[in-house]
Amino acid sequence: MPAQDVAVADNVLVEAYVDAWNAGDVGALIKLLHKDVVLTMPPWRRTFFGREEVAKFMTGVWPRYDSFRALATIANGQPAVAIYARRDKAAYLPHSLHVLAGGGQISEAVFYVPPLGASLIAAFELPSAY
Repeated sequence: MPAQDVAVADNVLVEAYVDAWNAGDVGALIKLLHKDVVLTMPPWRRTFFGREEVAKFMTGVWPRYDSFRALATIANGQPAVAIYARRDKAAYLPHSLHVLAGGGQISEAVFYVPPLGASLIAAFELPSAY
């Protein structure tokens, strides 16, 4: 079954995460993170520990893009979000796949970033552009 057919709308946290990305609201996104969140970004060997460190990273990279679109899915039975990014008013192209864990707030996030992220979005049979 294609990933987009899996119902994930029941997960309020995932809905809020998608809404924050779609609204371009990095502040709302940061509020969803547990104070002790851990963020990893395969294939890069970088790990961020804690909301403050993740916030510093996110607010630093967020402005590099015009805007984002997010689409909820499931990855290995866990809530996940496909992120599409746009630069220079072009189409929204696959950027990364975010696998999330936590109840109430996101306590762990794995961002499969470029170049791996775009290929994972295709493997999940998600749209090639948004």
